[in-house]
Amino acid sequence: MAASADSRGIAAIYVRISEDRAGAGLGTARQDADCRPICLRRGYPPERIRLYEDNDTSAYSGKRRVKYEQLLTDIASGEVTLVTAWHPDRLHRSPIELEQFIAVVERAGIDVETARAGALDLSTPAGRMVARQLGVVARYESEHKSDRQRRKHQQLADEGRLAGGGTRPFGYNADRRTLHPTEAEHLREAARRVLEGESIRAVCRDFTARGVATVTGGPWAPTVLRNLLTSARISGRREHGRRRRRGGATVVAPITCVDAQWEAVITTAESDALRSLLTSPTRRKNSGVTDRSYLLRGVARCGICAKGLVARPRADRRRCYVCASGPGFNGCGGIRILAEELEADVAARLLVAVDEGELEAALAASDGDDAAAARDVLLGAQERLTALASERARGDLTDAEWRVMRPELLARVEDAQRRYDAARGKGSLATLPRPLATAWAAFTPLQRRATVTDLVAEVRVDSAVRGRNRYDPDRVHLVWNI
Repeated sequence: MAASADSRGIAAIYVRISEDRAGAGLGTARQDADCRPICLRRGYPPERIRLYEDNDTSAYSGKRRVKYEQLLTDIASGEVTLVTAWHPDRLHRSPIELEQFIAVVERAGIDVETARAGALDLSTPAGRMVARQLGVVARYESEHKSDRQRRKHQQLADEGRLAGGGTRPFGYNADRRTLHPTEAEHLREAARRVLEGESIRAVCRDFTARGVATVTGGPWAPTVLRNLLTSARISGRREHGRRRRRGGATVVAPITCVDAQWEAVITTAESDALRSLLTSPTRRKNSGVTDRSYLLRGVARCGICAKGLVARPRADRRRCYVCASGPGFNGCGGIRILAEELEADVAARLLVAVDEGELEAALAASDGDDAAAARDVLLGAQERLTALASERARGDLTDAEWRVMRPELLARVEDAQRRYDAARGKGSLATLPRPLATAWAAFTPLQRRATVTDLVAEVRVDSAVRGRNRYDPDRVHLVWNI
């Protein structure tokens, strides 16, 4: 083994740190500081010492290490004449990698020295045996730690407990147990709209346009919302198993769910229906048909059970609104009406009401709540609900007190939301182009939907009269959003 530096080569310092580390918590800077004296002692001046750093990269995981690969290339080319590392496990934790490293070093005839395990003479059978033994020990430590971590998370999943770490889930407060009232309501809205037939992409566009931000503050992406809606967490459950992508779809089965230690945003039935719908291999992707073609989505309601009507075409592909029943739906199944006639009727009534002053007259006769004042009331109610959740998380409230106070605050938030929505509808009336009938023809589908949802609180569709095989406007009743 050479005692001094090769005058033509450089000394390489390889450092690495990862989440699965066994280097006593040392960072790459500390590893560099411990290795540099070895290079100086062997006669390499500072300008001939080169650092190879793979930060936050595990050797055990098999993830590509760019600087390690560069190190092997430089050894093979004869540029590197000394390799140093803090410990052999910084260089490799895989027997296959170790054998590759031994072959490259043996062919190059260079020295290897570590700060904690000393020099490794890979030119002799005894030296290679020591290196392999150290590699086996390092591999065992990695596998043993990985097994402990898997068992820990398995136990947490079995007990429905939080695993911790990462960004807080959308819909939940920082404690990850209690609901964030505003975000939880947005999540319920997204779940309802998707179950009613709206596309994930359309909901994302709408949320982004309305300023509904993700937990990180960014805009919504379809993959983010899809993963959120297919998570068992939002139904108060924790799931065993692993998500994976197959053919562009997120597969969440086979997965076992257990009751968890946090509140549910939606019901178990709604969650199971969403998971079945969004992971179906036959689900159409990016068609955008539903959000463009159903004008009354979200406002059309059943006159029998008051549940929202779902967009569902007939076998002949004619668009329909129906009161859906079955898994994931809680309607009565008693209403079906063709969409084209219903939408034309509602649009005609809306245009007449706006252009002939009917809505303005109704607004003048109402109490004229101001949108800003209504928003302040809503925010105050939401803040109080959030504060109540924090008090419970700190233990300042008993479960009995929580069960008594929370429903009252939720009712207050819902009432404030209705008042705020009504005030926004009044404000939008003043900004509409007149005559609206002329502008309506040039509106995009999204502009028409925005106008309808601003001005119309509900389109109630009653049962059809037996034997009347034509569109019956008497079945349809509009409730204005003022």
